[in-house]
Amino acid sequence: MLRVRAVEALPGRSVRLTLTDGSIIERDLTDLLDGPVFASIAADDAEFRSVRAVDGTLVWPGDVDIAPETLIWDGPDPGPAETRRPAPSLRPRIPATDSRPPGATAFPRLTGRAGQGGTHASDRGR
Repeated sequence: MLRVRAVEALPGRSVRLTLTDGSIIERDLTDLLDGPVFASIAADDAEFRSVRAVDGTLVWPGDVDIAPETLIWDGPDPGPAETRRPAPSLRPRIPATDSRPPGATAFPRLTGRAGQGGTHASDRGR
């Protein structure tokens, strides 16, 4: 798995990352620095430039960080069989919001009750 070995703050809200395989990539973090946790980093040049590479990712004072897979791949790490390389330059996008309707869950609701022909696990074999 690729991770960040070193970081250099660039003008604006961009960074140059040296990865654990030695490759160098640049990322514009403007769109990721959204919300109250990133407010001081987004607004203050000196605060943004205080970025450090720690344990494979970027961190700022106050326990603020960005996941390495977002920085490197703009999403999850590739699977072990994938051979793609990170793009040399990328502006990661803000993660998509949940498109489920309000009140919906990530898992379908079970219907019926045990013993009444529903889809409950205890109904199997009846």
